[in-house]
Formats: sequence, structure tokens, C-alpha cells
Amino acid sequence: MKKNLFRSRLFLCAAAAFCLCAALLCACSAQGNAVPASVHEQALAQLKAQDAELQALTEQVAELKAALADAQRAAALEDTRTEREKRLAADLYAHPELIPIEGTLGGTMRFSPDESAVRVLSTASYMPLVYAYAEDGHTAVNLLFRFENAADGALKWRCVAYDHGGGLTLLEPQAE
Repeated sequence: MKKNLFRSRLFLCAAAAFCLCAALLCACSAQGNAVPASVHEQALAQLKAQDAELQALTEQVAELKAALADAQRAAALEDTRTEREKRLAADLYAHPELIPIEGTLGGTMRFSPDESAVRVLSTASYMPLVYAYAEDGHTAVNLLFRFENAADGALKWRCVAYDHGGGLTLLEPQAE
């Protein structure tokens, strides 16, 4: 809204200056008089002033666009997980032994520290699922975990499926 108002004001100022100059020139020509040099100078001075104002406003618009782009980028990178999702991720990070494949070339499989690498897909009691990404620096693996709350309040994790480049592998449900 402000942008359109800003533009319309600029165009009105430029149009008004043009009309004023044209009216002065027509009035002088209609009377058969030569247009005095002072009128030309005044009109030129007004146009130069408006051009300078337009340049300054154009620079302000460019700065505002850059600031808006930076703000949008920052909002996109913002961590939007809930506190519960953060706690679940922190608990899963503490259990790299749950990763069902071994590291290669001497690497050790670990969950990626990137905040988007562990995402809670569902917290419904019938199917609580968490997606995780892990790697050892050479091999990457996408994992799907199921979790439940143990009687002592701790979380009990179980990997139900993973993919490390060879297609999805489903793991057999464990007898409880």
C-alpha cells in the first residue's frame, strides 16, 4: 500500500511540474512574447530538484527491498520447532547407537547437528514418528524412528525404517 502511495506521489509531483512549465511556455507564446530566460531557469531548477528527490526515493526503495529480503531470509531460517520437539531431538541425539548401519572408511555414524535433521512427524499415541538424518562424513542415511514414554519417564526409541541409498529398508517389529 505504501509503495503504491509513494509511486503515485512521485508521478503527481513530476506531472505537476511538467504542467506548470507547459502552462508558462504556452502563456508566453500566446502573448507573442519570447519566453524569458528566468522562466526556463526556474523550470529547469524545479525539474532538477524533483529528479534529485526521485533519485533519493529510488535509493530508499532499493534499501527497503534489501532489508525486506534479509528479514524474509532470517524468518525462513528461524527454528520453528516446539519445546517438545526440541526435547525429543535432543534425546535422540544422545543415542547414536540406534543408527542401524556402521560408518564407512573409519567414520562414525552420528545424527546431523542441523536443526532440520531431526523432525517430529507425529506425536499421536498410536504412531509417534520422528525422521532423522545421520552421516559419517562418507555415507548418509535417512531414518524413521518410533518412540514411546517408558514408565520411568525416559523415552524408548526404535528404528522402524531407514534408507542409505539402496532403497527403503523396513525393520522387523521387536517383540515386547
